Amino acid sequence: MARTAIAVNRAAKNATTAMTLSDGVGITGSVGMYIPASASPDDSIVLYVRETNGGATGMICIKAGVNSMPNSGVGDLNVIISASSENMISLERARFGKGLTGTIDVDLWGFTGVFAAINTRTSN
Repeated sequence: MARTAIAVNRAAKNATTAMTLSDGVGITGSVGMYIPASASPDDSIVLYVRETNGGATGMICIKAGVNSMPNSGVGDLNVIISASSENMISLERARFGKGLTGTIDVDLWGFTGVFAAINTRTSN
């Protein structure tokens, strides 16, 4: 599956941060995306997922990392996204990171809506 990079929003310390939702990357049906390691080299990534099709249920799969990552053996994380719901998923790079590159792969199936990645480590 071809993958599209996800733009990562970064929170500002003691301030309001406008969030850019990735609704312009073709999130309709089944798509593959990835979170670049440079966006957050630590465990401060949260995914925000909103299903906008009131009659549909989709699924998001965060792919397990490679064996060199300490918690990759736990496996993939599959989350059902109910119709018209909003979800936040906190990610652990030690489980989902891809070895030396550290990217995190995300697959969406049967999904129509918006998706955002947020680096919760605040900037100064």
